[in-house]
Amino acid sequence: MKTRQLPFHPYPAFSSTDAFGLDVITMHTPSDLVRLCLVFRCGGMHFEVPGAAHLLEHLLFHGPAREHILHPLLMPLAHKGVEADAYTDYAYTGYAVSGHVDDTAPMLDALLKMGFGASFTSDMIEKERAVISSETLLKLSFNRWLEWRQRLLYPSHGAAHQPVIGSPESLQRVTGESLMLEYAKWYRPEHAAVIVVGNIPHERILKQLTGRELLTGIPAPRQEPLFPDYADSAYATRTEDPVPQISWYFRRPSDEAEEALFALAVNVICDHQLCLLDHAMRIKHAGSYGVRCALMSYPFKDVGITVECAPELFPTAETEIQNAIEAVCECRVPEITFRAVVGNYLLDRRVEAHEVSGDDWVKNFTANWLDGSLESGVDHETIVRNATPQDLAAVAQKYLAQGHGAMRVVWE
Repeated sequence: MKTRQLPFHPYPAFSSTDAFGLDVITMHTPSDLVRLCLVFRCGGMHFEVPGAAHLLEHLLFHGPAREHILHPLLMPLAHKGVEADAYTDYAYTGYAVSGHVDDTAPMLDALLKMGFGASFTSDMIEKERAVISSETLLKLSFNRWLEWRQRLLYPSHGAAHQPVIGSPESLQRVTGESLMLEYAKWYRPEHAAVIVVGNIPHERILKQLTGRELLTGIPAPRQEPLFPDYADSAYATRTEDPVPQISWYFRRPSDEAEEALFALAVNVICDHQLCLLDHAMRIKHAGSYGVRCALMSYPFKDVGITVECAPELFPTAETEIQNAIEAVCECRVPEITFRAVVGNYLLDRRVEAHEVSGDDWVKNFTANWLDGSLESGVDHETIVRNATPQDLAAVAQKYLAQGHGAMRVVWE
């Protein structure tokens, strides 16, 4: 088994693939709090019935009894403070557990049995169906917003229009037979990765996996990454959101070197205390609740630039967003803003190794594993350190200027 050291991480990080096709990714940190995650390359977009992937996650995470929040396999470690959670996104599903480094072996063993040795009954399905149906009602407003947003930005990708959690109606269409078929199709080593962050060597994780029979049978083909088609331009108004805001959405670069400069350009516009939009909306116009940006998670490659303000200031906000983008495109960013944003980025990179949680690192590795950039070797820190306003202008002209997929969306 070949082990590869991953580039440009604050602590030693390694990647291997075992004989079953299971990817193993570790980062050896000084922390005795270990975070382990078993992530599968399947999510809401891979299942025919909306909500089926999330229902399957519930069944595997809670196990056959559902007498406690923890899976029965983890209950022997409960008195040691072990915690677990699970999540389903559009393109992946993850099962995670955290605990002391001394308990890594039983935690990993439980995680593998949860993912690869599951079985469930009709009673279990009905119980979780009822739980999730109640959960959908709690998240009804958010699900409606997300469905509306996805239909607008990704009109040709129908699987992205349904909320991952599903609806009470769609959940009724899920059967035990269909779940078992989906489970057998997707929950396989070649579609999975074990990610471990903490004070434990890569070799120890590999040793525990050696010789373990996970799933046998005919290997399913590895699926290509899903990248939904992004609409070129659109404008829409929504009236249900409690916070009035205007957002512009842009397609993000697929090239990692450009992605680093793109992120810096967006920070200059709206994600720093000295950013152009903050100065315009809070100082010049004194009428903004907040200015922020938001990146959608894999497989969606877009960024939203948002200004929260009174509806009567929407025209002003739209003008200032355009002015800020033009300032970056034309190299008119004040020197103090440019240097402050670069310095803040580099400061974050220096301190994140000590302050970012194991959960955050697991999410970073998951995203890199899904999009195939785990071993790209692109050094974001060096790119940002050497960046010039001209570099930002080139990326902004390519991805942020008018005609490059701007999505103007208003909530009133």
